[in-house]
Amino acid sequence: MPRKYIPHGHRGGSKKGSHANAGARERAHMGWGGNSKASQRARSNQWAEAARQYEAKRAQRKAAGRISVASVARFLEFGTSKMSKRPFMTQAFQAKKQEALDIIIRDIKESLGL
Repeated sequence: MPRKYIPHGHRGGSKKGSHANAGARERAHMGWGGNSKASQRARSNQWAEAARQYEAKRAQRKAAGRISVASVARFLEFGTSKMSKRPFMTQAFQAKKQEALDIIIRDIKESLGL
């Protein structure tokens, strides 16, 4: 896990007078220090939150490069400023529209009893 997602109290620095030790000393009187159940819960909550933040950022990076199928179909059908059009939906519609209309009319007549 990258350092920026690790909770501040767990980033290392075990030398005397370091930032981590200063934070531990400050939290010790508030019930955060030692191995009490409250301090264990607090640490596990910190790690869980750090993991959630990391996974959320990872998901954003993954989703950034995805293009929907509808967008690709639109680009192919109508083209872009740098790509000529390659129609496939319009041609399919023109080829089958009369057949589809005949089926719709037949089904409506059947349902009305005509």
